[in-house]
Amino acid sequence: MWVEAQEECKAIFRHTTGRNENAHEIIAKKLDKVDPSNAGYLAMFKNAVKGTFGYGGSQYKLLKSQTEDFCLEAYGEGRAALQKGDFDILDDRIMLLIKWDRAVNKHVKSIAEKVDELKKRVRLAFLDTCTELKKVAQGDSTLPYKGSFDDFRNTILSVSFILETEDCQRAFSLTNQLFCEKLEQEIERVKDVLTLKSLHDFSEIKSIVEDARSFGDFMADHYAVFFEEIKNHSTAEEDVWIKKIAEICHANFSAGRDFTNVKHFITLGVVPSASYTDIKRSYHVMERQFHGAKVVEKEKNTNEKYTITIIREAWEVLNDEERINSRLKEKAFDRLINGLGDCLLDIVRQNLRTQRYDIVAELLGRLYSLRELKDLVSPPLDTKHI
Repeated sequence: MWVEAQEECKAIFRHTTGRNENAHEIIAKKLDKVDPSNAGYLAMFKNAVKGTFGYGGSQYKLLKSQTEDFCLEAYGEGRAALQKGDFDILDDRIMLLIKWDRAVNKHVKSIAEKVDELKKRVRLAFLDTCTELKKVAQGDSTLPYKGSFDDFRNTILSVSFILETEDCQRAFSLTNQLFCEKLEQEIERVKDVLTLKSLHDFSEIKSIVEDARSFGDFMADHYAVFFEEIKNHSTAEEDVWIKKIAEICHANFSAGRDFTNVKHFITLGVVPSASYTDIKRSYHVMERQFHGAKVVEKEKNTNEKYTITIIREAWEVLNDEERINSRLKEKAFDRLINGLGDCLLDIVRQNLRTQRYDIVAELLGRLYSLRELKDLVSPPLDTKHI
């Protein structure tokens, strides 16, 4: 009797969970049906005579055990996804557990605990990521932080509950604020040295410009895309700092990238500063991957649906090699660098008028290192005629 019940329950569970999105409801009804506590006194007496609740009791225990095992497996997959940074799978498993908990909580109490534990792990991981990014934003170094930013972005976009708590909301907003302030500081620093408000060696100026470009280019590419992606995420979209970052990037780092077609870059999975070769390669990969598919759900959290038509539409808009190559010749702060000659001349004239010959002499003494800036712009800076 026990073996028969065991095989029947396994077959029911395997068939139901493998083929039906409403498996949780079907199993919940079966559990209700065979739950011995739902039987009348006479039925319970008959079952007791047969053995511990007889066949019906055996089936109930087995279905309950199968449900626990299934949910424990989903919990394990969720933890593994968190470890790997696969946030789509992570959110899917959490939502699955929540669905099953609502359906069978009367019979299996342990699922709610697993949901709470997994959510707690995700929140702690997100807070740790925010802490890492804050250290970058508050420090003087622009060390590699792309991995942390990817985790930050993907958690927001994929994990539907992440901004439900105040601590995660505060961490999210503060991280954006610190990055915004750092971006503003980098820009002001570059403007300060390139307008020669303070005297610097030109090799030092080159280092300052390159650092600011590196940080600003990353922000312009990734936050511009992020700002577009969160437009369907009500809580994240309300953050004023992300909007401000996007505005700063548009004003200072539009050189070398196309902000007017961000949605098409997102469709093809490339950044706004992508080269023509990268755009073309990505298009062909996606075209092969999605060819023949009527609808492909790419971003579950926003319900964005990508079709082969949308992919081809993005390619048609971006397929302009001449325009892209021309755009890539431009870089942030080119205008300021090209204006260094006029700026130097104005400073020399001003100090000659005020008889500050010491400053003039110091400037002239540093002109030899001006060639350090030559390759910061395209075409190269003509240092011989400055």
